[in-house]
Amino acid sequence: MTIWRGIFAPVITPFDRRGEVDEPALRDLVEYLIEHRVHVLFPLGSVGMGPVMRTDQRRRVAEVIVDQARGRVPVLVHVGTADTQTTVELAQHAAELGVAGLAVIPPYYYPHTPYELIAHYRAIAEVTSLPIFLYNNPAFSGTNITASLASRLREHVPTIAGVKLTEDRMSAVLDYLYTLPSDFVVLAGFNYYLAATVPLGVSGSVDPLSTFFPRQYCALWEALERADYAQAVRWQAILNRAEFAILSLTAQVGRTVYQEVLKLRGLPIQMYPRWPAAALSDEQRETLRRVIAEVDEITA
Repeated sequence: MTIWRGIFAPVITPFDRRGEVDEPALRDLVEYLIEHRVHVLFPLGSVGMGPVMRTDQRRRVAEVIVDQARGRVPVLVHVGTADTQTTVELAQHAAELGVAGLAVIPPYYYPHTPYELIAHYRAIAEVTSLPIFLYNNPAFSGTNITASLASRLREHVPTIAGVKLTEDRMSAVLDYLYTLPSDFVVLAGFNYYLAATVPLGVSGSVDPLSTFFPRQYCALWEALERADYAQAVRWQAILNRAEFAILSLTAQVGRTVYQEVLKLRGLPIQMYPRWPAAALSDEQRETLRRVIAEVDEITA
């Protein structure tokens, strides 16, 4: 399980003006993330727009990313959908590509009982032996996979290896760390508490900010790995200001902010998200420039 540590970059899926996958831009983004030393690529989650894409698009994105990565970093691909059958199909396809693992959000829209969740994850494990990561995002899925439920799921599906925990309550993070065995990988869904939780056992993070600032978050991770907590806390404070500024802009404008950050990073994105969204004002773009400039001083 040693590959499951560090900064997991959620790969934004760039689209063209028709809402189709912009493959050249996607390849450029993957190369950018690998060049900046991210530890794992995490495509097709919320940031990757997986839930609003056709299955053929999701397959193609996985194919392009695996091809571009060329084994240089592990790929943990999200295959979760609203139904078991489609999820199983995407899991089989991802396994055939040679990905390192699968992330799976619970089936969404309809509420599901624990019995149904066990059946869902068991169906995936029956078609592949790849490690499965629970993707707990209750705001989007409608299902909260608590630590006790995760433990129950793992009893029935032993290939469940960890969780991507989109949870900003420290109590929930600690509940996972204290309830599940030490070989269960807990990935933070937010970067802003890395300095507080990695020393306690969190194995990494999956946060859009890692895609915007891969070099800086990898530097923070390396400081934590060598127990240089004074340096890590200083960098964490700078990165947290950036995270909250970007979250504030996103609340005002929407996910167009992500496109603008990548454009300012020199990665032209024709369309993101995959629906019509408001453009940023000149003032908001200037705010992003200031945020990026402050963060870039970390490893200048």
